[in-house]
Order: sequence, then C-alpha cells, then structure tokens
Amino acid sequence: GVVTENGYALYFYVPVFQSTTTGDIPSYIPAALGSSGYMGFLRVINLGNNPTPVTVAVIDENTGAVGNARTLAAALPAGAAVTYAATDIERALGAPIDAGSRPRIRVSAQANIQVQSFQSNPGGVTTINSNASSGTSVDVQSYLPWALHTSGYASYLRIINSGRSAAALNVALVDGDTGVVGAAGMLNAALPPGAAVTYSGQQIEAALGVSPPASARPRIRLTSTTSVQVQSFQSNPGGIVTENGLVTENGFVQ
Repeated sequence: GVVTENGYALYFYVPVFQSTTTGDIPSYIPAALGSSGYMGFLRVINLGNNPTPVTVAVIDENTGAVGNARTLAAALPAGAAVTYAATDIERALGAPIDAGSRPRIRVSAQANIQVQSFQSNPGGVTTINSNASSGTSVDVQSYLPWALHTSGYASYLRIINSGRSAAALNVALVDGDTGVVGAAGMLNAALPPGAAVTYSGQQIEAALGVSPPASARPRIRLTSTTSVQVQSFQSNPGGIVTENGLVTENGFVQ
C-alpha cells in the first residue's frame, strides 16, 4: 500500500498469503486503468514439490458469491514465482473488468502457494497492496473528513465480512487527546457473509451523526458482531486513490 502524508509517498512491505491453496486478493486494479498508468499484478509462488494448476475467480462484492474459476496457469512448476499482469488475469477470466471496479480475486491451486498483490503507478513506481486488518474491532488510524471532498480528498472504508453470518457494523470516533471512544452509530445492520462493501466518508459521518471539521484527523473505531476485514483508502486530487495501511507521523512510518 501507499501511505501519503503532506504530499509525500511512503512505501512499505506487508506479509503475503503463506502456505495455503487459496488466497483472496482484497482489492484488484483492473487492466482498464492501464491507460492512466495504473495496473494490477499478482505474483504466484508454488511452494509445493510438484507442478500445480492455478485458477482465478472474481468474488462478487455485494454477495460474496465466487464466480467460475478459470485457468491462469495449467501447470505452474514447483518453486516457480510468476508475475501475472491484469491483462493476463482478465484474459484468463474471459472478460474485462470495469475501470471503476475493485473486486476481490480468488487464486486457487492444488499445492500450497504464496500470492502477492502489486500495483504499478504513473512514473513506473510499483507498490505492494497490503492485506486488510481483521477482527471484531478495528481502529482506522487516520480518517479524512468528508468536508475535504470539495478539495479532492476523502476517506473510504472497505469492509469485508470474512465470517459465515451477517455482520452488524458500527462506527465511533476515538478522541485524539483522551482516547475516549464516542457513541457508536450503525453503519450497516447486516452485511452479508462474504460481501465487500466500500463506505464513503459521507456514509460514515451519516452513521456517526456528526461531521468532523476538515482539519480533524480522528481515529475511527469499527466494531462488528463477527470478524471482518477493514481496508482504509484515501482519494486525492485528480482521482488518484491510495491505500492507507500504516500511520505516518512527520514522514516516518509507525
């Protein structure tokens, strides 16, 4: 993910999926964004001792339903580490993905694999897209108020229900000076299992019942009745969206 603070970009490495036959990529960058300098890549490493077929499928964001699995590699050799561009992935899927969509992609194999998710950006910079934070209570460390959206900045939270039952989602502000957690507001009464929904700052503040001033950088506490994954995104002028994976302070990653 990319963390920006005062216009500077910081890059960091995050753990990959390890020792599993299935890995879900939380957010995919479609090939259609290639004309703007953005592109998604998946690097698949075969940890097994034998060649393995590798398949990809799209997970529906609203229902969590997994689409038809399509062959990405008929036989990925043992120990191989191959990077597939979004064009390769969508060729395997048999259909292009809309530029505005950020679906999850499920990668499956018959051997243990590692899956890394990369994103190329204008100017040739490549970053690694972090996985989501998980739990029944997740603190989003820095929130950009909706009041900033007129300047091209805004925060978004993407919530993935990784449980097997519907999840009630609540949000609350955490006071920066005291750490006191404010009153919780309902963001979603029942997020379906497997669903991945992105909420804008406008929706978050409607649930909170308050609108933080543009200068505020509060923490947001999201709580759920089941384990969820939470990703924090930030839009910037010009339509660029970055992923806020870590907190920055005076240019240092904490």
